[in-house]
Amino acid sequence: MKKSNSIYTSKLIWFLGCRFVSTVSEQLLLFAIPLLIFQYTGEASKSGLAFLIEWLPAVLLLPFIGVLVDTYKEKKLYIIGDSLRALVSISGFLLLIYMPSQTFIILSVAASLFAILNSLNFVTLETTIGRNFDNNDIPRIQSLIQGLELSSQVIGPALASILVLFIKEMDFLIITGIAFAVTGFGVLGLPNKAKNLVVRETKSIKRVLGTIGDGFKFIAKNFFLRLLVLATMLINLVMGTVMALNPAVAQGVLGATSREYSFLAMFGGITGSIVVLLIPVFLKKSKSINNIGIASIVLLTLSGVILGIANQFYIYVIGYALLVCGIGIFNVFLRTERVKLIPKHQLGKSMGTIVFFNRLSLPLAGLITSTFTKITGPQEVILGVSIFWIVVNSTIFTYYFYNKRHAAQKDVLEL
Repeated sequence: MKKSNSIYTSKLIWFLGCRFVSTVSEQLLLFAIPLLIFQYTGEASKSGLAFLIEWLPAVLLLPFIGVLVDTYKEKKLYIIGDSLRALVSISGFLLLIYMPSQTFIILSVAASLFAILNSLNFVTLETTIGRNFDNNDIPRIQSLIQGLELSSQVIGPALASILVLFIKEMDFLIITGIAFAVTGFGVLGLPNKAKNLVVRETKSIKRVLGTIGDGFKFIAKNFFLRLLVLATMLINLVMGTVMALNPAVAQGVLGATSREYSFLAMFGGITGSIVVLLIPVFLKKSKSINNIGIASIVLLTLSGVILGIANQFYIYVIGYALLVCGIGIFNVFLRTERVKLIPKHQLGKSMGTIVFFNRLSLPLAGLITSTFTKITGPQEVILGVSIFWIVVNSTIFTYYFYNKRHAAQKDVLEL
């Protein structure tokens, strides 16, 4: 029995270890590709255009990724998905060597393919946990994965800051290619205790679109949920704008080196992780979840202003860290409120549609940055989007809290 448990644990460690390496590789690509695009073009507008190209296909294909996961076995999806990511990495590296004049196109297409495949990996991992582990094991596995994801946001940029001392950013594609080639077979480490993988009924495109439509109708009928979806879209718009323009601001405006640029993501990851760990303590002391929402608004407001006016790189880093912390806190508020608003039988349809709308802001951020950076500077674009967010989201949250309190008082009176 002890031997069986030991094998189970070792296989689980191997599987989670491979997923961790995969996530760190994603962080390396998030560092290298935007930086390479800006270094090659020297134009903030091209960085925005690349961001649009990266996210638009991934967002549009998101509903159909769920169909793939429902139709095919996880093992096959892991192997195919990571093998394709390895192929894109190696092919991208070779194309950059032999076709350097097409760097922008090569990297933009590669980023788009990575975004699609990364989404496939994320959805597959979530499904793997639910289908392949006992209910008693799921909380432990989820906490482990959450810890690995937070760690990768620190370790990935830290590793990048070391690697740039010895290799070019372009060489990161070789490293990630090798890593993905290995991690694709990490699924073979799924414990023997895992449930038999069952392939569900194949869904037609018509049924998928019907499911999206059902989710949209439910959201449209729920006043509070509509406000939360809109607020989240606007926050993601700010985050997407900052992500698209980080290289242009850090290197083009503030003169940061590649190693200093890696510190931006690393410091954001560290502070974000600390805040996530402290949220339960804050929740115990706070009387209302509304205080969490208000705290996120304050942090996001400060971050937008600082990012837009920073004249030193270290100030910009502080602004970015506040942005990451604000989003982390807001996510806790959002998930807590969302659970109260969506019935369990509507959760699947609604969440798919909500994620679709939330991520739709990312290609929109790319469109905004590629358009307006031709007229003004990248920091001015960040500041403009932030001011727009501050005005609109402050109104949304005021309206949300007021109507929520009014509805609660009405329920008390009716009782």
